Amino acid sequence: MKIERITTHAIQVPLPRVFYGSNYAYTHKKAMTIEIECTDGLTGQAYLGDDFGLGPAVAAMAGGTMADSLVGKDSPAIETIWQSLRPFARNILGDRRVALHAQALIDIALWDLAGKRAGQSLGELWGNHCTSRPVIVVGSYYDAEKQVADYGVEAKGL
Repeated sequence: MKIERITTHAIQVPLPRVFYGSNYAYTHKKAMTIEIECTDGLTGQAYLGDDFGLGPAVAAMAGGTMADSLVGKDSPAIETIWQSLRPFARNILGDRRVALHAQALIDIALWDLAGKRAGQSLGELWGNHCTSRPVIVVGSYYDAEKQVADYGVEAKGL
């Protein structure tokens, strides 16, 4: 159950076309991934979207200095690990967004491990036994060819 290895990746994939929002244009899908391998053979995984282009720096921090401080630690000690990573975000000379995203990436992967270890979904693990949940969907990227009615048709299809 001890953390043995942490591997991170920054990913950038070109999109087939430019996606526009009210104040942005996406030409690539960017993300960060992490795998936390433990001595009991389980691996926790997480994915975070990268809207700010911080992926390489986040992956380097989560897989570098933060990972170095976590190897050998008990993976079920999620809250303790979270607290131990907090000082990285207090560096006033660094970009705090990088540290906070790296901390979140590690935290999500540790919760993935906890769920796998317990054989439960995170909802079950946290005591929420609902059979339904509200869903939020983001869609309707701006497109010069679309009319207002087209967005309604798209939303119904989601």
